[in-house]
Amino acid sequence: MRWAYALGGSLLVLAFLAGFGVDRVVQEIDRRVESAISEQVIWRPDSPPSVHDRYAATNASVHVRYYFFSITNVVDVRAGAKPVLEEIGPFTYTKHAIKQGITFLNGTVSFHDYTYYLPCPELTPLSPDTPITTLNLPLVGALEKIGGYAPASAARWLSWLARAVEAWSGADVEGLFTTRSARELLWGYDDPLLKRLHWFAPGLDPHFTIVHNISGAAAAATRPANVMATGARDPGEVWQAREWRGLTRVTAWAPPHVERVRGGDGLQFQPGVALGQSHVVWVGEAFRAATLLAQEETSLHGVPLIRLRTDPHQGDINPTYFQYIQGLMNITGPMASGPLGQAGKTGPPLFLSMPHYCGADPALAAGVVGLKCDPARHKLHLDVEPHTGITVRGARRIQLSSWFGPRWKPIDGGVTPTYLPIFWADEASEASKEQMQLFKPLLRADQAKALLIHWHWHLVAALTTAGAALLVLAATLTPPEEAGVTRAGALPSRVTTGEVDMEAVPLLDQGPEEIQPVVVVPGSP
Repeated sequence: MRWAYALGGSLLVLAFLAGFGVDRVVQEIDRRVESAISEQVIWRPDSPPSVHDRYAATNASVHVRYYFFSITNVVDVRAGAKPVLEEIGPFTYTKHAIKQGITFLNGTVSFHDYTYYLPCPELTPLSPDTPITTLNLPLVGALEKIGGYAPASAARWLSWLARAVEAWSGADVEGLFTTRSARELLWGYDDPLLKRLHWFAPGLDPHFTIVHNISGAAAAATRPANVMATGARDPGEVWQAREWRGLTRVTAWAPPHVERVRGGDGLQFQPGVALGQSHVVWVGEAFRAATLLAQEETSLHGVPLIRLRTDPHQGDINPTYFQYIQGLMNITGPMASGPLGQAGKTGPPLFLSMPHYCGADPALAAGVVGLKCDPARHKLHLDVEPHTGITVRGARRIQLSSWFGPRWKPIDGGVTPTYLPIFWADEASEASKEQMQLFKPLLRADQAKALLIHWHWHLVAALTTAGAALLVLAATLTPPEEAGVTRAGALPSRVTTGEVDMEAVPLLDQGPEEIQPVVVVPGSP
């Protein structure tokens, strides 16, 4: 029965070699996938054009839709009634975000960025000159500034301002409220009342705008640079903020808190995104970092994705950020004083949230008429390809609100305290089918690994079982007088195997080109 010993032993050795060989193949697949991903997500001076264009956004544009809330019953509101709101829009523009002055140094990249907008009339059903009746934010800002003066001086200024407002009342101004075109509200106008007041109070800016439209590179060069870690030194630091507008921290929050600039920008996350993870992003509009949670699985053009949503606790009441209402992020202080300014400085009350106060305290929506939260239309999400961490689809939705009340009695003493939504923006982007095809090699690599791992264990089990059975059979049938010789000489003393080799096939030739960047601003869940 020496043949049984020899064959059984050989099968056991083959089972071991099969397991070892497949492990080597799987390790080689992982190594090549990791190398290909690194080439596509780490921005270097010699990166392929597709990688450079994705980060520099040299050819990128995205549609942004603005919706305004127009008050339809101003006379009643001035007498204490709830504002009845009509949502007007969308007013659609193409947003172009450009980086210039790009400099690589010690695993980081610095750049000056600017954004400009172009009208998109084919996607705008209304004229940009459509009138919008809303809170007069420049006037409210002036009132807040005057309120910070000494009591006698403040009373004198308020009396003068009340008479001026009354004199200017008409089609454009009614107490605390004004009617302006959507174009003026978005891109700015000079308030005639504040232009007069500016001569006596130089700190008041008579120009008002909601969206800053930087028209060229020269203007961008005057702004401080942003600095991001590229991941070249540490892959775990892929696209993490080091400086925002030349700053490493924000000090305008409640002392002693200092908000450190950190996190990504929603364009690129660390490769290997998985359900249950949390990811930090820096939100410049909110002057703070925010957390996104990987909560759902989804897909785009056959490619599996992970969906990130705002952490439900992001909107919790938090005195550190002067946030005293669930779901309403208070940016009044940093907007009035600047990121490094005095904490709690007064200015026009400004708040960020999800549109229609989605996920916020229900009392906010109940304070006006005309709001209805639709999570599918109003909540934020980012869809990320998990292997690479690249965002391929996203919807950034944010609402700007303000506040008015009877504390400005000389102007409008009969109004009811109200948090009033001014407008909301919907910025969305999605990779094309052709761009998504570039991720398919990663799927094939996963499938190959799964098949190898699945079938190799079946092979190992079969060889091990057969080898063991033959050895047991040989031991059972071998005559006692032959046992010593057989057991000493049946098994081979040395087994020689060849090296495992793989054909060098690229797993990911290039990254997705021109995937639109998405900047996030979290609010409530």
